[in-house]
Amino acid sequence: MTFRKTIRALSAAAAFSITAAVFATGGQATESAISNNAEVEKIVREYLLENPEILLEMQQAP
Repeated sequence: MTFRKTIRALSAAAAFSITAAVFATGGQATESAISNNAEVEKIVREYLLENPEILLEMQQAP
């Protein structure tokens, strides 16, 4: 998987989680859904910073 495809996949997963939360709350985005998205982004960022070799592997993938 290329770096761009990986970033797109992570972005799609975050967008999906927000969309699911909106539907689950009857169309109203809740603060918890927004908060959950921010938490997911923070976790992914921290993981990638702690494991930079993953980014190198993604860049080298065909």
